[in-house]
Amino acid sequence: MIVDATAMVAAIGDQGPMGDAARAHLSLAPEWHAPAHMAVEVVRTFDRLARHGHLPQEQARVYAGQMVDGVGAAVVLHADRNLLSAAWALRDYLSTYDAVYVALAEYLRLPLLTADQRLARACERRIPVVLLTRD
Repeated sequence: MIVDATAMVAAIGDQGPMGDAARAHLSLAPEWHAPAHMAVEVVRTFDRLARHGHLPQEQARVYAGQMVDGVGAAVVLHADRNLLSAAWALRDYLSTYDAVYVALAEYLRLPLLTADQRLARACERRIPVVLLTRD
């Protein structure tokens, strides 16, 4: 399964239904894959949440650590330059960050796990998508 930053943030830091769903989907996947930038996006998200007062600093540090030493350590991170060429071809309807997830999903022929509705809608005809929701 390809896991994007929104799904990993949910798996690590959401104790509600979305986090439960993310963890459940990940537990069923034999391997987790992501572009290398996913780890930075996850840590940046927890930092941003703490800086804006939405998450206590210590909790943000613990969650960021989970990307390094916890659940996030199980993700195979891909830094293949060929993904950049494929992502460039998708730039008309996806950001470069999102396009790399789609390119990796196409390359590995795996579904994408995301909580990003816009991304799911934009790529659902190209790849299988598992959309996490708050329900």
